[in-house]
Amino acid sequence: MKNLSIFLLSIILYSCASSSSTIGSSSDNSVNPSESAVLWQQTAAEYNALCYQSYQIARKRVEDFNAGFSTMTSGKPKAIILDIDETVLNNSAYNGWLVLNNKKYGEESWEAWVKKEEATLIPGAKEFIDFAMNSGFTILFVTNRSKASYKSTFSNLLKYGIEATIENCYFKYDNDSDKSTRREDIKNNYEIFMFIGDNLADFEDVFEDKGLDIATRKSLLEQFKNEFGNRFIILPNVMYGDWENSLKKRNSKSIMNDSKGNLQYIKSY
Repeated sequence: MKNLSIFLLSIILYSCASSSSTIGSSSDNSVNPSESAVLWQQTAAEYNALCYQSYQIARKRVEDFNAGFSTMTSGKPKAIILDIDETVLNNSAYNGWLVLNNKKYGEESWEAWVKKEEATLIPGAKEFIDFAMNSGFTILFVTNRSKASYKSTFSNLLKYGIEATIENCYFKYDNDSDKSTRREDIKNNYEIFMFIGDNLADFEDVFEDKGLDIATRKSLLEQFKNEFGNRFIILPNVMYGDWENSLKKRNSKSIMNDSKGNLQYIKSY
């Protein structure tokens, strides 16, 4: 009986120790706020629904144009500009790798991911691109991928029947992620009918300023609120974006490493 009591006590103590270890591990893992973002994009049917909704709205805009409801008057070819990452291609697997390996975004790891050519297709993107092209629009991609990644980018898109070439894809200039210059180059030869992206800088030059704080970004957005759903179509992306820069403007620690510093932004009662 004495031996049995000692055995049972050992099991209880081991169980308590295991539970404590598990709780501690869970707490450590919860430090990375990107975990929930990646889980949502990869598992939530609501994410797919929002993507379909965005592209259905974009299709409706093209249908309106086909029906003659348009103010476009120039003789230039009509173009639609799309971002690539989180607009046409889903890179959540890369962000998942960052979370599971406790890593931060880095150019080297990002380029390694791009070379794998394993990004999946954003729901609704291919159907819309085909419809817009059949309606006479030129599809142009303005991306902040590097020029060195063009072969992998083209190959990844071609897996889904989306043709991108040097002629219709505008990569970032060296390390400059500002898209305004590329948009201006396009305007010289095309009349832009619509922009589709996941970040405000995909739409207007004023949002290219990486130093904008939270209040300023929201205030500037009010100037363009009527464009969304019309000339601007935005896709959901909670994994990354310029909104992070607004947080870091007041909190020097990256939100990828320290979530506590960002609690100051959460409103409660």
